[in-house]
Amino acid sequence: MTMTLMATLLTSSFIAAAGSADTLRDDAISFDVHEADGHRSVLADRPAKAIGMRLPVAVRNDLGFVPRPKVSLRAMDHTELILLGEIEQQDGAPLRYGVTRPIQVEAADGVWIDVPGGRLWQVEVRSMDAENLHIHIENMDLPEGAELRTYAPGAPEAVAGPFTDDGPLNNGDLWSLIQPVDSVIVEYFQPDSVRSNTLPFSLTEVVHGYLPIMKDGLAGGSGNCHNEATCYDDWEDVGDATALVSFGGGYVCSGQLIATSSQNETAYYITANHCISSSSVASSAQFIFRYERLNCTGSNSNGTSAFGSTLIDTHSSSDSTLLRLTGSVPSSAFWVGWTTDTASTNLDVTCVHHPAGDRMKISFGDINSNPVCGPSSGWFGVRWNDGVTEGGSSGSGAYRSSDQKLMGVLTCGSSSCSNTNGLDGYGRFRYAYTTGGFDEYLDIGQPDDDIYDDNDTCATATFFSSAGTYENLVVKSTDEDWYRSERAQWPDRSVRPRLRPRER
Repeated sequence: MTMTLMATLLTSSFIAAAGSADTLRDDAISFDVHEADGHRSVLADRPAKAIGMRLPVAVRNDLGFVPRPKVSLRAMDHTELILLGEIEQQDGAPLRYGVTRPIQVEAADGVWIDVPGGRLWQVEVRSMDAENLHIHIENMDLPEGAELRTYAPGAPEAVAGPFTDDGPLNNGDLWSLIQPVDSVIVEYFQPDSVRSNTLPFSLTEVVHGYLPIMKDGLAGGSGNCHNEATCYDDWEDVGDATALVSFGGGYVCSGQLIATSSQNETAYYITANHCISSSSVASSAQFIFRYERLNCTGSNSNGTSAFGSTLIDTHSSSDSTLLRLTGSVPSSAFWVGWTTDTASTNLDVTCVHHPAGDRMKISFGDINSNPVCGPSSGWFGVRWNDGVTEGGSSGSGAYRSSDQKLMGVLTCGSSSCSNTNGLDGYGRFRYAYTTGGFDEYLDIGQPDDDIYDDNDTCATATFFSSAGTYENLVVKSTDEDWYRSERAQWPDRSVRPRLRPRER
C-alpha cells in the first residue's frame, strides 16, 4: 500500500503579463519593453492564525511571579554612536541604527522551572538604555519536542517562535525580533524526554540600538514632512509588498517583494546593492512587513517578520540586489509589478519607503533629467512634490504612478525635510534586468521548485524509498508538490520522512 503526501494543497492559475513588442531607444541602446503585473498572494483570503501555542510557555502557565535572572551590559554613549553612523553614511554605507555587542550566557545564568510536559529555562538579556534590542542565537540544535522563543517583557504577543530543530534557516543561526526596549527574554522549553542541563544553542551577541526604530511615539526620528502611507488607499497593494529590512548587525534599508511575469509567488525581494550584496549579509536579514500607522491616524503596528534570505543576483552598476526570502511570506503579501520602459523626464513617480527606519511613508514626485548617483545609463533623478526620502529609504522602489509598476530602486540623494527640492537618484530597473541578469529570474520565474520537480500531480509524485530527512524542498502556494512512500517501509510513524519546505 502506498501513502501519498501532498506538500501543498493550494493551486492557482494566473495570466502572465505580456511584454510589449515596441522597441524604444535610450542612451543609444535599443531594447524591448518587458513588464509584469503586480498581484496578491493566493493565501490572502486565509484567516489570520490565532497566536495560540505561539505564546510563551511562561505566559500560558502563569509563571510571571517567578523571578527571572538578568544578564546585563552597560549603557553606551548614543551621541558618539550617532556621529560615527553619520560618518559611515557619508562614505556610502546604509543607515546604521545599532551596534553589535558580544555576550556570553550559560545555562547557570538562567533559571529552570518545572512545567507540564517538561522544564522551562528563562533568562532576560539587557543592554542598558538601548532604544531597541535583538539577540543573535547560534549553534541551535534543539532535540525533538524542544522549543525556543524570544519576546520583550510585557509584550508576549510579539513573540518570535516557537523555533525548533536547527531554526528557520536550517543552519542553527537566528536573530530575534527587533524589540523597542532594552531587554529581551529568551525561553527554552525542554520536554520530559530530554533531561540535560546544557543549552543546545548559544547566545553570542546583541544589537544595541541607538536610533529609536520600531518605537511608537518616536517613530525612528524621521522628518516631519513625510506622508503616512496608510492614508493613501490607492497604494495599499504596494504597501503590502514593502518591508523594512534589518541586516548585518545594525543596519536598515527598504525594499519590496517583486513579481515574476508568471506570477508564481517566488519570494523575490528587490533592494539596493549598497545595502546587501553578499550571501552572508543576505542570510542575516530580517524583513518587517506592514510596519505602519494603523488606519492612517492610529497607533503603530510593528508588523510581521520573515527571517533570512538567499542572494540571487546583485548589480552594482544600477545599485540593485535581488534576494529570495527564506522565511514564510505573510499571507497578506503583494508582489509589485515592474517595467523596463524608459524612465522618461517629467513622468510622475511614487515611492513607498521607511525613512530613518521609521514606519512606512509615501512620497510623490517627477523624474528629473539630471543624473544623480552615477551616469544616466544606470540612474535617473527624482524631484519630490510631496514628501522626501532619508537614510533607511535606500532600496525602495520608484513606481510609475499611472500603473504602480517599479522602474528603479533608491541609491542616494539630497532630499530631506529641510531640503524638499533636493534630487534623489534611482538605479534603473531596466539596466539590472537587461544587463544585470535579473531577467533570468523575473521574466518567467524559476520553472523548477527543487531537484524533485516536476512532481505536480499524483501520477508524477516523487517516491521516497528510505526513511530520513529531506532538506531544501521548495514549496510554492501556486504549485502542488506530491510525494509518496511505501507504508510497509515505515511501520512506525515516528520514522517516516520529514519534509522541510525551504520556501512557501
